[in-house]
Amino acid sequence: MLHVVQENDTRWFSTYLMIVRAIILRNSIDLFILRHQTSAKDEKNLSEFTLTADDWNYCSEVNAFMKPLFLLVKELEGKSSSGIYTLYFSEYCSYN
Repeated sequence: MLHVVQENDTRWFSTYLMIVRAIILRNSIDLFILRHQTSAKDEKNLSEFTLTADDWNYCSEVNAFMKPLFLLVKELEGKSSSGIYTLYFSEYCSYN
């Protein structure tokens, strides 16, 4: 069972991972919000949190933009035994 992912200020890419999971759960999220739209004052009303088609398109655009960076960072995490990545990026990065 998949659950929504909550953004976390101390984790890299938590917002990206939250958006990826939201896209996967889009139908469930939309249905949940639709079922909790009410005018009764004693119930929680989620109508203000309805995501429009433009909101979902924006999430898809953020996902497409961030995915390559996320994959690159995941590839570079940890310690390289060969130092290949260090040599490769030292040509393009300056740490002055």
